[in-house]
Order: sequence, then C-alpha cells, then structure tokens
Amino acid sequence: MKAHTRVEIWRATVALTLIGLAASATMIVLPLYVVHGMHGTRIDVSIMLGLGAFLEIPMMLTLGARGSRLDKQRWLAAYAAVHMVYFVAVAAARNVEFLIPMQAFNAFVVAVTSCLGMTYMQDLMPRSPGSATALFFNASRVGSILSGVLVAALDYRGTFLVCGALTLGALVLFAYPTFRHVTLRAWTWAQAAFAARAAHAAVGSLRVTAVRLLYWTVGHTACLTNRRFARIPTHQAKRWLFRQRNRTWKETNMAGVGSEKVFENDKVIVRNFVLAPGEETPVHTHEHSYMWYAIEGVPLHIFDKDGADLDIFEVPTGAVYSLKCADGYLEVLSELGKGARVPATHKARNEGSKTYLEVLVEYKEPAQ
Repeated sequence: MKAHTRVEIWRATVALTLIGLAASATMIVLPLYVVHGMHGTRIDVSIMLGLGAFLEIPMMLTLGARGSRLDKQRWLAAYAAVHMVYFVAVAAARNVEFLIPMQAFNAFVVAVTSCLGMTYMQDLMPRSPGSATALFFNASRVGSILSGVLVAALDYRGTFLVCGALTLGALVLFAYPTFRHVTLRAWTWAQAAFAARAAHAAVGSLRVTAVRLLYWTVGHTACLTNRRFARIPTHQAKRWLFRQRNRTWKETNMAGVGSEKVFENDKVIVRNFVLAPGEETPVHTHEHSYMWYAIEGVPLHIFDKDGADLDIFEVPTGAVYSLKCADGYLEVLSELGKGARVPATHKARNEGSKTYLEVLVEYKEPAQ
C-alpha cells in the first residue's frame, strides 16, 4: 500500500478536527437546548441519547464487518454531509418530538467515525500506524478543546448552524479530489452555457460573419494542403452548430451534399452537415473528391440509390476522412477506413443517439 502525500494527510486531519469540534459542541449543547431552549424534560434527553447509542450498535457491527471493502474517503465525505443535514435540521426544529428521530443521523456519524476514521488515517500512513492513530485521536481532542470556545460564544441555534458550516468544510476536504473534478466540469459547462447565451443574443449578421470566417479558414487550409485537413477549433464550431441541430434537410431545402453551403471559391466548396438521430438524407450524388471533419461522430447507415444496405459506417468524433471520387464511386484515401468504397450516389441515416455534426470540403480540382 502506497503512502499518501503530506497534503492528503493534513487535509484529513483538519477535516477530522472540524468533525470532532462539531460533535463535542453537540454533546455539550444538545441537552441544554432540549431542556432550556425547547422546554423539554430530562426524560427527553435520556431517550434521545439512548436511542442514538442503540442505533450505533448495528451500524458499527455492519461497518466493522465491511470496513476493509469500503471506500473510506467516500464514506467519510457522506458522513460529513449527513452531519451537516443533522445540524441544520436541529437548528430549524420547533419541538422535541422532531429531534428524537434525528438521532439516527447522529448515530450514523458516530458509527462511521468510530469504525472508519482511524483506519482511514492508517491507510494514509501505512508505514506509521502508530503516528496515524495518535493523529486521529489528537484531532478529536483538539476539536473538543475548541468546542468550549464555540459554545461559550454562541446561543443554541447559532452553535448548531456554525457546526453545520464546519461539517460542510469537512465535506469539502474529504471529497476534495471528486469535488475538484466536479467543480471544474461545472465551471466548464457554465462557461459554455454563457457563451451560447451571448451568441444567441448577438446580432445575427455578426454571427454569420464569424461562422463564414471560420469556414473560410477551413477552406483555404484545404486549398493549401489538398490532402490533409488541419483541425479546426472544435469548441468554436460546436458553439454555432449546436444551434443548427434542429434544422433538418427539408428545412434547408438541400437535396445535394451537406445541409448548408457556407463558403465557395474557385478551388473548394465548404459545407456543414447536420443530421439528427434517426434522420435520413435524401439520395444525393457526390461529383467531387472531398474530405470531412466529424465534430460529433455517430454510426452512419449507408444505402445506395435503390435503398440497398451498404453497411454501417462508424464515424468517431474528431475523425478526418479523405475520399476520392472516380468512376461513380467514392474511395477512402485516409488511414481511417482506407480502401472502403461506396457508390457516389447514395443516402445516409444517423443510427446514433446524438446529432451528427460535420464540416465537409469539396475539391473543385482533382485531389492530389
């Protein structure tokens, strides 16, 4: 078992300290809150604490039996989340009867801490189990010391709310690797959504100009190479083509190649190609050699002009294909799919679950 980094060890230590602080503050404040804050009785306090201890037993036995097979970090993150919910619920409670069943949450927290907390620290420090054990217990002790300061400074509900904030901090620390990835992914999607919204609000002529400039770059790159297709910025193409997904072949009135012609000069024709899931192109004929870049790949089912099945062509996202048109057939020249031949007159159907997006460049001059 590998030793973990010092940062991981200290992150776990701080998280356990925060949990210990919140748990110790609860043990001090809860009986006082029940008796003085909610005008309960000593019997109410006894029932609550007794119920919690009773529920801890089966939970501890279950976790102890399965402890070696559990992902301890995720369980500790889960127990921090449960503890946070517990504190918010206790702070919002208006009667003792509501607090009694909430002790099941507290029992879960105690069971997870007791069964998995120390072993998690030992997993982080496999070469120093004694130091790991001492670090675990000292984290709890430090939390107990600081809890006295917290209780003295706040009222009952304020104490529970602060404890909820502390357990939220512990949750972030325990879930940091996953939390970091989720946060980065959410930020990326938020940026994409903001960009799409801004593009939608922009003046239409500016959008068209930007898109035509993008395809102009693609077309002239193809003219310079005539064989290889430089990768265009996928995120730029997707940002605009995302808005074309609901445009069908019938709506664009294109019975030829592609969904829409966006650029043409004396050497090339550049088209976009959008095909919704299950949608089928009309029968069309390719008169030029061409190449295409798959912005969003899907399986394409190819048929000849009479509807005969020619096979399913798997098009991966980001793939670049080059095809030569000669003698009524298209032959794949690129390494991906090299040698495959289909009639130049055919139709295609999207067999995937996503909208197919493609940029297609036709050569007016014979491909080299």
